[in-house]
Amino acid sequence: MSLHKRTLGKLASAACWLLLGTLLIETVDYVFDARLRARTVPKCRWTDNSSAPDPFPYLARWCFLTKEVVMLRLYDKEGRTLLAERMFDYPDFPRIYWKSKKLGYQTLTGDDEIALPPSKLDLWRTRLP
Repeated sequence: MSLHKRTLGKLASAACWLLLGTLLIETVDYVFDARLRARTVPKCRWTDNSSAPDPFPYLARWCFLTKEVVMLRLYDKEGRTLLAERMFDYPDFPRIYWKSKKLGYQTLTGDDEIALPPSKLDLWRTRLP
């Protein structure tokens, strides 16, 4: 076997281990977040953010899961169907705002947003624990 093939084999092996390690870390992080949501969401005191400006048929709600962790949920206008949700760290009352075709929110590391209408991935994530 040539040196070139052995080097490529080692690089491929290292890439596979890196991918598996990353997946393991992300899975563990998700499990911890899911446990936090399961324990705290039923006790949340939800605060409605103002409804989206016309013509967007949405409603945003948020609550503190812990002292510095916020759960933001996007619903249909009637507040019956969950369309997207995000957990983020923020030490104060969250800054949530409507933008053109987006729901924006401020996190410790900067601003983030949910596309309007929410993506299929967002809709799928709302069905996970």
